[in-house]
Formats: sequence, structure tokens, C-alpha cells
Amino acid sequence: MTKKIRLLDAFAGIGGFHLGIRQTCEKLGLDFECVGAIEKDKACREVYKENFHNVKLFEDITKIDIEKLPDHNILTGGFPCQPFSINNMKRREMNKMIALGKETYPA
Repeated sequence: MTKKIRLLDAFAGIGGFHLGIRQTCEKLGLDFECVGAIEKDKACREVYKENFHNVKLFEDITKIDIEKLPDHNILTGGFPCQPFSINNMKRREMNKMIALGKETYPA
């Protein structure tokens, strides 16, 4: 019996992890559902919704009641690339984002 892949896409951006996992599941013949996405940036959420119509979107991860998140068996988290960009002029702000990710989902 094949278990259904139930993805929760944290720090989702516009859905790169979602797309990659969905395509991999299709290739492997696995049942897939994205049960939710978490993204603070409004513009990214709008693009995500346009690309993935039926996914429940959550906003600020720091304000979510973890008990209200959908059941999932895979959690992805898009790591912000901005701290590593030579064009980043807001390095301190991006480092706060990285710390938030570590605090929210400790290893």
C-alpha cells in the first residue's frame, strides 16, 4: 500500500519545493497532496495561489497556532537565499529570517 505524500510547504516563496516534490511524486507514481503553504510575503502568496489554486495559505509563521496546521508527513522550508547574495543590502534583516527558521524548526 502506497502512503499519500501530504506536503506542508513552509517559507514557501512561489512554490518551488511544491513543484519539485509534486513532479517527483508523479514520476514515481506516488499519491501527492499539498495540504498547506506558509509564506509571509503577500506578492509571493498571490503568485503561489495563481500557480496552486487549491492550497490553503497561511501568512506569518510566527502567528500560526501549530495545532491548526493540516496533518502532513513532509515539511519543506525554502531557505532564504538573500543573505548569500552580494546584492543584499539588508543583511541584518535576512539574518533575522534565518534565526526565525532555526527557532521555528530546530534540528
